[in-house]
Amino acid sequence: MSQLFDLTDTYTQRVQPHIRTIKDIKRTLVMALNIQLLKFLIENAHWIVKPPINGSKEVVHILFNSKNNNEAQISWMTFKEQLDELSVIDKYAIEYDKHDGNVIVFINSMNLGILIEKLMSSSKSGQREKKIARKRGGKRKKQQQQQLLSKPSHLSSQPSDILIQLEGILNNVEPPELMHLRSLLNYQSTAHRLTLERISKITPRVPFLETCDYPIHSQYLALNNDTSKLPHDLVQCLSQKIHFIPIIKQHTDISLGDCSYLDTCHKVDVCRYLHYKRHIPYQALDRSLQQCDDFNNEIPYWEMISPWCRNGSTSNLSREILPPQWINCDVRTFDFNIVGKFAAVIADPAWNIHMNLPYGTCNDTELLSLPLHTVQDEGILLLWVTGRAIEIGKSSLENWGYKIKNEVVWIKTNQLDRTICTGRTGHWLNHSKEHLLVGVKGNPDWLDKLVDVDFIVSGTRETSRKPDELYGMVERLVGPHARKLEIFGRTHNTRPGWFSELTLETPISLTQSTNTHTTAIGNQLNGTQIHECDVLERYINSKED
Repeated sequence: MSQLFDLTDTYTQRVQPHIRTIKDIKRTLVMALNIQLLKFLIENAHWIVKPPINGSKEVVHILFNSKNNNEAQISWMTFKEQLDELSVIDKYAIEYDKHDGNVIVFINSMNLGILIEKLMSSSKSGQREKKIARKRGGKRKKQQQQQLLSKPSHLSSQPSDILIQLEGILNNVEPPELMHLRSLLNYQSTAHRLTLERISKITPRVPFLETCDYPIHSQYLALNNDTSKLPHDLVQCLSQKIHFIPIIKQHTDISLGDCSYLDTCHKVDVCRYLHYKRHIPYQALDRSLQQCDDFNNEIPYWEMISPWCRNGSTSNLSREILPPQWINCDVRTFDFNIVGKFAAVIADPAWNIHMNLPYGTCNDTELLSLPLHTVQDEGILLLWVTGRAIEIGKSSLENWGYKIKNEVVWIKTNQLDRTICTGRTGHWLNHSKEHLLVGVKGNPDWLDKLVDVDFIVSGTRETSRKPDELYGMVERLVGPHARKLEIFGRTHNTRPGWFSELTLETPISLTQSTNTHTTAIGNQLNGTQIHECDVLERYINSKED
């Protein structure tokens, strides 16, 4: 009893000082409640406690005000007072989290409906009901009690808001508030839309042909090379899609199925498993090539147009992409101060995976001791890791001053465009993917985010060769004219606009230029080629020292 007076003492002094009984206090609180707020809670009872609102009082207050006009909007303090008064009237109407009183976990729609019925009947009766209540005395009180115990008339005579809401859920119709919230979350800024449009016009296209999914077609082709005797649907499919024809030799055992290595098998002449050769529809390929050439020929025109982009250049005509640059060195002893700072860095360490590999590997201690914290003040570092080295890679990024923001997965495909299952790696399950950790240093707000997805589906090639799609992803992220570095690079990694670190015993070819772009560093490159004047000068001075 005393607790109830403590909760309502301030309110009763402000509204009606002469209130003396508990019933009078409750009756006054009921009359002071906001009917619109109660209806809003009933209509959205299910959605308020679900993500993304998660019962937050602050979010509910914002949504309530956004639904009403300026006159019906209430302040944050008034909103909290209304909920507190509701708890005094009926402590079971709204339940809050035990540890956080600002989080709603349950809304009793039936109790709120009864309360609304009480408010509506009271407002209609007005002073007339008060006079009748005084005359009838106890009889009126009994009728009020029966009315509270009975089902509200507005719930029985008309479809209630709860039933309408349930019907909307069954018909997958979202409440207007959630639709508005979803539109805000899915909103794309003009800068982002402009970036996507520009990227779609300057990204080169390559021909792509679909692969036939019907094994019966390949069997027909293996048995009959005369296309005139093939079914019409097969001839049409043959002219549009790629087919894989099984290679059957004397030592082939068809019952064994496909070879795990397929076109990467080193023992094709003696392997008893099935291998395939590829049948390409060259007419369809020529058409696709022509379409790609027509599109790619327009790229220089769009590159001359310089709309505002987050990491773009205002004068692309005066900016040329440098030829590939690389330094042949031992990365473990190389002075990274020579090459300067970069916006993006890719590192593909030779992790020790306890296998016979055609190149040397480094132990974990050597890789962790690399001073990669010196190559960037701010930017992104992408680190290739194996399944065993994922946690080591994360620790390394944190030691170098990076925060792990994302992880890109390379899903490997084989000759048949299926996920690989070679049995060469993995202790428990076969590895059909590789992981690329993405670390961010500083606050590079110039990055173009939300352009690419976090996975790459691409076929395997030489040992340890990564997909070329990654370079385009990085260039779209940091811009074509940003400095980009690849550590532990190989000959196939060198490309225009990139600097690769690759042994000093090989011949050195030094050239210079006034532009800046990308670099490769490692001990598996031939010679050294540098085009940037400042990098060339520092490199020569280091050789003299």
